[in-house]
Amino acid sequence: MNDDDLEALLALEMKKLQDHFLSEIPHRRAALEGCWNEVMAGGPLEELRQQVHSLRGTGSTLGFVRLGEIATPLEHALKEDVERSTLVVLYKNVLEELSSPETPKSLM
Repeated sequence: MNDDDLEALLALEMKKLQDHFLSEIPHRRAALEGCWNEVMAGGPLEELRQQVHSLRGTGSTLGFVRLGEIATPLEHALKEDVERSTLVVLYKNVLEELSSPETPKSLM
């Protein structure tokens, strides 16, 4: 197998991972919304922070750069003592991106 064949194979595998991530977005969004609702009802932040961390990390790794950029401030805000209004804005930004995610960047 030459370098071009290997590169094509890796690009194909990355495309499969990206497509799988896109297919999971409705489930991930529902989980995020469930955690958000629990936090707004006075529940702990940890599960919401984990959901946002997972979205940011997996999205960024798979080339969804904008999702990573938008989720990062929310992840950081969930670790700090920020005003609820700030959390709401950051959370809505993430939901908006999940509604229509950017085309992932090629990592090859």
